[in-house]
Amino acid sequence: MLYRFKPKLISSLATLVLFPVLLSLGFWQLGRMEEKEQLLNLQAQGENTAPLAFQDLGTQPLRYTHVKVSGKFLPRFSIFLEHQLFEGQVGYQVLTPLEIAPDLPLLWVNRGWVAQDNALDALSAPDTSLNLLGLINYPAAYRFILGDNLSIDNLGQIKIQHIDIPLLSQHFQQPFYPYILLLDPKSPAGYVRDWQIKTLPPSKHLGYAVQWFALALTLLILYLVVNLQPRKKP
Repeated sequence: MLYRFKPKLISSLATLVLFPVLLSLGFWQLGRMEEKEQLLNLQAQGENTAPLAFQDLGTQPLRYTHVKVSGKFLPRFSIFLEHQLFEGQVGYQVLTPLEIAPDLPLLWVNRGWVAQDNALDALSAPDTSLNLLGLINYPAAYRFILGDNLSIDNLGQIKIQHIDIPLLSQHFQQPFYPYILLLDPKSPAGYVRDWQIKTLPPSKHLGYAVQWFALALTLLILYLVVNLQPRKKP
């Protein structure tokens, strides 16, 4: 039996709209897979290379650069990063500025996670100069938050939902470096430190991309089948 292709208006419009959307979602997942692979590779490379002296970093060091730095903590400026989970328990990450030299900006150091009940006990820090190791990290460009990003509780403690260095500079009237230091577990004056990237692995994004491409192919096949009609015999 012979068939002819006779496209219908509704199915054609639906395919024209949905097919490029499904393809774009597949390519977006491939892009996310590449981003995750790059981040994981950068972190692994940083953890396995010798630390670089802080004064040799330059103006914009790569994320997860392994560095060593000397300075003095300023615990009176410590802040709590909210909504941080560790092994299913809610708590904070404690960030304290490090004074490297009086004429330089301050460096935010993420000293690790503490439980909510022990948060106020985590504000102390040695008042002497320390030699620290850590990884350079940059705050995420955007994160959805509810209400004001920065708040002060009734004890005067500053809490923040998303690290916003320009906002902190404005609040403290103090310049800060545009990145933070993830304190190495071997360095002193820290808390629970687990800096492994907690996100979907690249293989998951690849799986999602295959699903979107499969849906696009299925849509195309359905479009062809629906619009094929048998030829009438002369």
